[in-house]
Amino acid sequence: MWIRTQDKKELINTEHIAVEKKRICSQHTTLGEYESEQRAIEVLDEIQKELFHGIKLDYITSGGVRHYRDKIFEMPTE
Repeated sequence: MWIRTQDKKELINTEHIAVEKKRICSQHTTLGEYESEQRAIEVLDEIQKELFHGIKLDYITSGGVRHYRDKIFEMPTE
């Protein structure tokens, strides 16, 4: 899954995401930091919902051409 970090400086393709106190981390990178561990868990829940709905976009142009592309989850600022 592609995730854009909270500070908007990095795009990370990851399979492992964890809450560490008030931070959400992946592969030794902080994806976002929140006011509480509870808020970090809520954001992790949002990521889980995105995974459930699929990590690829599938659309067909007016010319009938089918396209697939990866979705990018953007970490909330708060």
